[in-house]
Amino acid sequence: MFLRKAVDLPDDLRGMYISYKILPDLSGKDIRGCVFYKCSPKIDSDECIQVEPIEDLIEYNKTLFLHGRWLEEADLKGANLSGVDLSKQRLGGVNLEGHDLIEAKLYKTWLWEADLTRANLTRANLTEAHLKEAYLEGANLKEANLKEANLTWADLQGANLTAANLWKANLWSAQLNGANLTAANLSGTNLTGANLIGAYLIGANLEGANLQGADLFRAKLQGAQYNDETKGLTEEQKALMTYVP
Repeated sequence: MFLRKAVDLPDDLRGMYISYKILPDLSGKDIRGCVFYKCSPKIDSDECIQVEPIEDLIEYNKTLFLHGRWLEEADLKGANLSGVDLSKQRLGGVNLEGHDLIEAKLYKTWLWEADLTRANLTRANLTEAHLKEAYLEGANLKEANLKEANLTWADLQGANLTAANLWKANLWSAQLNGANLTAANLSGTNLTGANLIGAYLIGANLEGANLQGADLFRAKLQGAQYNDETKGLTEEQKALMTYVP
């Protein structure tokens, strides 16, 4: 069970039962006889009853059991989700901005329009994840597995995708300007209409990738690999790259 913020609490809380809540400032409220079950922070008062108060919210969140929970549009601010298994869960619109998701298991997880801005997804497993229109600006996806992930219209501006596996991922019209894709596996990836302005593709594998309509203005392509199946490259761009027969 994760804690939700308690909002719009009345001034008269006498005799009420409140559970699993992050409490606001209760100054001025009448809490005589009120029961708080697993709430945070602990209240400095003898007028109410507190059962298993959560004194350390961060430590509590580290042990949250989230598998199988309905988290659509949830706000998990403050939770440490490093290594968490949320495979095949529906997390559309969830707020995970700035969260630590190192090595998180997000296989086939539904993350449409999720806010993962500046989240740390290093080595996370996002195989076949649904990230359409997700916000990943400035996110760290170094060595993440995004094999066959759906990143259509996703915002990946300035994201770190160094050595990430994007084999056959769908990045149609994705925003990748300024993103670091150094040594990333983009073989068979759909980059149609993607914004790659100023992106770093040094040493990336673009064999069989579709770059038709993609904007590669000022993109760094030195040492990137392409083959006869790669689409959308100009001869000038190919001259900077390595042809793989």
